[in-house]
Amino acid sequence: ADDRETPRMADSVPGGFKYRVRVSRIAGESLQTIGRPAVRHLIDELKRQRKSTFDDVLLILRCIGRDAEDAHRDVLAVVDSPVRNEFRLQAVWTYCAIAPRTPEVLQQKIRWIDDLDPEVRSYAIESIALEGPGGGAAVPALIRRLSDETMVSKAISSDLATQVPLKQNVCRTLGEIGPTAAIAVPRLTEIMTKDEIPEVRVAAAFAVCQIEPKSVTGLETLITELKNQVENNSARDDAAWALASLKSQAQPAWGTLVKTCREDADDWVRHSAVFAITEIDPENAVEPLVAVLINDPDASVRVKSAECLGVLGQRSAVAVPHLVQMLDNDDLDAHVYGARDTAATALGQIGPAAREAIPQLEKLIDSDSSDWTKEIAREAIRRIRDVPPRPSPETLKP
Repeated sequence: ADDRETPRMADSVPGGFKYRVRVSRIAGESLQTIGRPAVRHLIDELKRQRKSTFDDVLLILRCIGRDAEDAHRDVLAVVDSPVRNEFRLQAVWTYCAIAPRTPEVLQQKIRWIDDLDPEVRSYAIESIALEGPGGGAAVPALIRRLSDETMVSKAISSDLATQVPLKQNVCRTLGEIGPTAAIAVPRLTEIMTKDEIPEVRVAAAFAVCQIEPKSVTGLETLITELKNQVENNSARDDAAWALASLKSQAQPAWGTLVKTCREDADDWVRHSAVFAITEIDPENAVEPLVAVLINDPDASVRVKSAECLGVLGQRSAVAVPHLVQMLDNDDLDAHVYGARDTAATALGQIGPAAREAIPQLEKLIDSDSSDWTKEIAREAIRRIRDVPPRPSPETLKP
């Protein structure tokens, strides 16, 4: 709770720059680093019922994660306390993050699915998704929430959030539960064909594919939504990511995705399609990925293609000249998206077949590039020369 500030020096720019930070923030970061041994003291602080520290303590416990599971009952007491009700939502979020995966905890989350607060419902539903098949007991309650038209917050970053339909989260959770959620398929099928919101239709179709891997209708719906350029591109991006997650199961979507990589007008949709073709059919992905690397007008899509070519390893040997060319790229957009770092990493992943890239990588080491980029280039050269990595100090200990 110490609001005093202390000076600090950042080294992210040459010469650094001075800034100030709250003592309480430094203390919180230190407690996160300490981890499990700090939990007992954090529990004691919760029991003191000091409103000035509740938010910070709950945040620290969330950051510690499952190592803080000993605190889950004390956090639940905050949820149920009428005196501290303004912290209820944060406490639910923390409980879902730290509680062990036991039947007792699952039942508590299931009760929250019908909570009056839609944000509490959302946290519980998203947390149950992490249970996977073990969340089967929640299926009946989740099916009830497929009729919930509430909008809830979804974090985009640490500073930004947007509103999404709660039932979109429900669809995703049912999909993560998998075949155990088979009784939800008729309702999900209705949603994927009739719902007015395209993101919800995509989420329902993806869930059907996860629950019934041989489903043709779910896959056809995802392909249809990917092609649907009339409505917003967010749903089309979701469809591409869903197809990527299905891997070889989504083989019928291959042709549509390759065409999307080459012709779609939206940068983010092309970006996701590049990832999808790599995941679905890595044996045949090199040719379309190289075409994207050479021809795409957007730097972020070209960089994603380079990244995917690296994942494919020595199969991407044909891409080496184009990746070498990317090492020379001084384009501002390419710099922002880490083009040089990605190209160097990819060349290292390709291995000995990328030997022609060594002179350019050595040039990168001798340039005014950042220390980070130089280290990536050194590692790429080591992998291309097939030199074993240096043992770490820990491995040298007797």
